[in-house]
Amino acid sequence: MIGSRRMLVGLLALAVLMAWPSLACVPCCAPCTVFGEGPTSPCGTIAISRDAALRLESKVATIQGNSFQLTLSDEELTSWIALKLPEFQAANPDLAAIPVTDPQICFTNGKVYVTGQLMDPVQANFSLVVTVQVVNNQVRLNMESGQLGPLPMPQDILDSLGKAAEETINSPSFNVRFNRIQVLDRVIMVEGYLENP
Repeated sequence: MIGSRRMLVGLLALAVLMAWPSLACVPCCAPCTVFGEGPTSPCGTIAISRDAALRLESKVATIQGNSFQLTLSDEELTSWIALKLPEFQAANPDLAAIPVTDPQICFTNGKVYVTGQLMDPVQANFSLVVTVQVVNNQVRLNMESGQLGPLPMPQDILDSLGKAAEETINSPSFNVRFNRIQVLDRVIMVEGYLENP
């Protein structure tokens, strides 16, 4: 059970940290609104479903031993994040709030598309396009592009944010190592093991 929880936390970190980098992209002294059409997901709007979130939890709960192989749909991960993020923030008041609403995680064309609404320091829709690979049992993120409202995010900012996300995902405190991650149409396959269960 402890291993399952670690894996669940690792998956949360992966998804949230793909969305979280956009928080620091625009230095600003006060909240403001970026006008114009914001980015959209190629999957359209993914409906939030308690059943889908419970399916993800059920899949994680069936992990036995140190190794795992999970196939998660974008509906399951989006629903789980949308429903659990407020609970996580409420249970961890000492951590900085993540000012993101309506997170959407879309798997298609070998890429992960993360969209949502950033509420602070600016109010705008955001998107990130990320490819994921495994190198030496660690996740490597290639932040292909990002957009905040109608504005593209500079590549040097995307690169530094991707590195920060990698450091967190690959942190020894998670004890999760990866053998393979494959992004298919509307699903992601994750194989790996718990380093110190």
